[in-house]
Amino acid sequence: MNWDAIGAIAELLAAVGFIVSLIYLAKQISMTNENVAHNTTALFNQGEHASLNGVVAMNLSIVESRSVAKLMLQGYSDHGSLDAVDRYRFGRLLFTQFESHQTFFLQNSRNVGGTDQWATWEYYARVFDDLLKVPSVAKWWVASRSNFDSGFIAYIDNKLPAK
Repeated sequence: MNWDAIGAIAELLAAVGFIVSLIYLAKQISMTNENVAHNTTALFNQGEHASLNGVVAMNLSIVESRSVAKLMLQGYSDHGSLDAVDRYRFGRLLFTQFESHQTFFLQNSRNVGGTDQWATWEYYARVFDDLLKVPSVAKWWVASRSNFDSGFIAYIDNKLPAK
């Protein structure tokens, strides 16, 4: 065997090693992408659970506290009669509702979550359709909308009743 043949064999082995390395690298990139997608979904699901917990906590406060329930009803029906402190409290309750709805909206728009999430999204979408018909809520939204994501703002603005 001469040096040219040995050189050719070495080049062939180097090419095979290079191809094997490329295949290995491609598999590693694919696995990394799968892990990133999985972790992103997990983070959004944690956000959904946090939003649900916020909604549950708010609903429990309404059920357990007559004054909070009264505040919500008065804010919906006769917002002008609320004093400054109660207007602030009512606004914070609305902010919590809208913030939770925004989380569901963003997850839905990014197609994150399973089929059980879509039922939750559809429920909250119907609730918000009704909520946005309340004049004091629509007025609060117009004043507070800049605190939210631009896509969510457009979504809510399109749902507001025409004047």
